[in-house]
Formats: sequence, structure tokens, C-alpha cells
Amino acid sequence: MEAARERDYLVIEGDATDDDVLRTAGIDRAKNLVAALTGDAANVLVTITARTMNPDLHIVARGSEKESEIVLVRAGANRVVIPYEIGGKRMATQTLNPSFMDFLDMYMRVGGHILSMEEVIITPGSKLDNAALKDVSFRNRTDGAVIMAVKRESDDITLHPAGDYVLHSGDHLLILCDKQQLKRIYDEFDIKPPK
Repeated sequence: MEAARERDYLVIEGDATDDDVLRTAGIDRAKNLVAALTGDAANVLVTITARTMNPDLHIVARGSEKESEIVLVRAGANRVVIPYEIGGKRMATQTLNPSFMDFLDMYMRVGGHILSMEEVIITPGSKLDNAALKDVSFRNRTDGAVIMAVKRESDDITLHPAGDYVLHSGDHLLILCDKQQLKRIYDEFDIKPPK
């Protein structure tokens, strides 16, 4: 907590299962909530309370085991992350395919830049709305950002879209990029960043 204050992060100290603490934190105007308390019961309670207070909230909750996922989704979580499962898969991959993991770690740190997977939603009026990828020179105009996948509002997902793929307002782009490239995407293509 003190380390966060030293870095000038906004810190609210309190019990996240308490309605008043959630209100103080601005739950009514929040877009996202991460429920990552110690036990499943606390995360279920925070999820139910937060969902009741803000029906439009996107909630990512931590579960301790696979069975927790069903309960947390019923409580209102949009996504559930099970750290032990993720860690176990990573350890298995590291054991069975160590070169792949080394490559992946190296790939995410190209040329001194730390790359990450970012989600960008095409907003109405963007230069990407109703445009084919080949016509917008995406990689050139963003200094090398790569569209890895496009998710439509219909939940259809296209991996590595081809040049003739036409983008539309509301499409979710999964992009491999660094922070400067992400800013360039918003600026170059007139996309409104999330608030």
C-alpha cells in the first residue's frame, strides 16, 4: 500500500466487501473491477455487490480452482482467472517446450521495447471503420504494431486477418504493440481511447 502511495497512485484503504468502500472508490462510474481478494467467498461477495451497484461494470474475478469459475460467473463476473491453473500450464510448457517459452519471452521484449497484447475497439468515425486492412497501411502507420485477431460483436474471431479483411465500428482488435505504438493507433486512426 505504501509503495503505491509513493508512486502517486490513488489508494483507498478499506474492506472491498463493504458497500461504502466501493462507493468511495467510485464503483458507480467505474468501467472495470478486479476482484482478487484472498478467498473465493470474498470475491463472490465483491462481485455480487459491485454488479448490483453498477450493472455495466466489467468484472474480472480471481478463483482458486476450476469449480470457482461457475460460481463467480453466476455472481456476475465477466471473466474468471485461476492463477494456479495458469501457473501450472506455464510450468508444463516450460518443461516440455523450454525453447518456445524462451522465444516468447524474448519476442515480447524486441529492441528494448516491452510489447504487450492490447485490445482496441474501433469507434464510430474512425478511419478504420469500413476499411480494408490493405488500404490503411496499419503496420507502417503504427511503426510496426501487429493485429493478431479481430473479434466481432457477433463473437466471431478472425486470427491474423488478411489484407482484404474489412474492419467495422465495434470490432475489437487484439494488437501486439508497445505503449508508443498504442498511442499512435489511437491518433492515426481517430479512435477514441477508453476513459
